[in-house]
Amino acid sequence: MIRDTARDFLAVRSDSAAVRRVVDAVADAARDGHDTALWREMAGELGWCGIALPEAAGGAGLGAVELALLMEQMGQRLACVPYWSAICLAAPALAGSLSPRPPRRGWRGWRRARRVPRWPCPAGWRPARMARSMPMR
Repeated sequence: MIRDTARDFLAVRSDSAAVRRVVDAVADAARDGHDTALWREMAGELGWCGIALPEAAGGAGLGAVELALLMEQMGQRLACVPYWSAICLAAPALAGSLSPRPPRRGWRGWRRARRVPRWPCPAGWRPARMARSMPMR
């Protein structure tokens, strides 16, 4: 159902003429590189921006499979929208930050995980001395 809806919608709204208009507009002027009207329609009317977000965060609560079906159709039609960066990368990070409970291990575990092991340097090589002797440009 998601694949069919996306295919039908994008066949009309993201045809080759629409993609060419966006590409030409970006080439002519300093634009953001996406079709703003298409992006608004996908986010507002269709609700595709919340497809993989949990219901507690206001999303549809669907998973990666539905997201992949949607992305497949967007790629097939070369939809000029920032869906990958906004929804696939940023939205899960923001949704994860909505957790009401604190992390299990707390700050002590975080500090321990951030320790960097020390390895012996080759003879005569000192990173601090090397950094001071390098010219800054």
